[in-house]
Amino acid sequence: MQEFADAIHDAIAHLGISDEDDFPFRHHLGASVIGNACDRYLWYSFRWMQEPSHSSRVKRIFKRGHREEERILDMMRSTGLVISSSITELCDNFGLPHEPNSIEIMRNYGLHVYKPNKIEPNQQIKVNLPPHLGGSMNGIMHVPANYVGIFGYFMPIEVKTHNQRSFAAMKKNDASIRDNVPVHFIQGNTYAVKTGCTHFLYVAENKNDDELRLKQEQAIPHVTDLNIIRAEQIIYKSSELETAQTGEKWRCRICDYAATCHRKKKDVLNIAVNCRTCVNAQPMDDGSWICRALGNHIEKYTEIAIAAECPHYERIIK
Repeated sequence: MQEFADAIHDAIAHLGISDEDDFPFRHHLGASVIGNACDRYLWYSFRWMQEPSHSSRVKRIFKRGHREEERILDMMRSTGLVISSSITELCDNFGLPHEPNSIEIMRNYGLHVYKPNKIEPNQQIKVNLPPHLGGSMNGIMHVPANYVGIFGYFMPIEVKTHNQRSFAAMKKNDASIRDNVPVHFIQGNTYAVKTGCTHFLYVAENKNDDELRLKQEQAIPHVTDLNIIRAEQIIYKSSELETAQTGEKWRCRICDYAATCHRKKKDVLNIAVNCRTCVNAQPMDDGSWICRALGNHIEKYTEIAIAAECPHYERIIK
């Protein structure tokens, strides 16, 4: 009775997998994407041009990636390494109470992480970035004493899963991941520079056979500085025409925004309706947004509902 197995398969395929945050967009431009070579991709992403519509299968892949990150960190801990993957764990490893003032004490030891107003259980460790930018680390390692003289006291860890082709290319070319996976390098480099560390540890896993490849990467401050400046310039652009398209056609073939970016006059645009896709929304220097039509601040998590009912909504791209 294969129909029975097929029915279970279909049920799984259509199973809804909830995200940790049901809101479909990120409120900031993440360190994980600022290394993308296309300015227009970043602008579309920051402006919420298209609501993510991942299938259950793709969502399961994302969830698996998150589980693998923690599994790999646990394996590293089992070797005796001291690793923090949350603020509470970081406080525990410093022997400090779970309160914001502990972040100030960590700075005396040379570690600079974002100081939240309140520390919650399992809260991610974030880095200090300019308004509208953000980034959360997989973990921070306390460097073993015999390596402190080389790498300093702390080292951010960035864990990434790869398919067979991507992993094989990385093994073949044993150069810095700056050459192999520049987006990953810029992410890890940003975490290292902004936390005051001289290196970060990149851990790659082959999803096909669990093979691991680890590389310590030296932080290059000016690379982070330039990418942050570029990201800030993109954030405050008021039109897609002010942002450059990539010259690499292969990137366009796999881009979520290709249909919008390369549209023809006769094409119907399928743009998400929210405050950020409206001409009246303006990002402010303090990290907030204002509506120029109504003259007030736009509250987070209301951007979709407000725009759907707003008589002043006017799409930012035509």
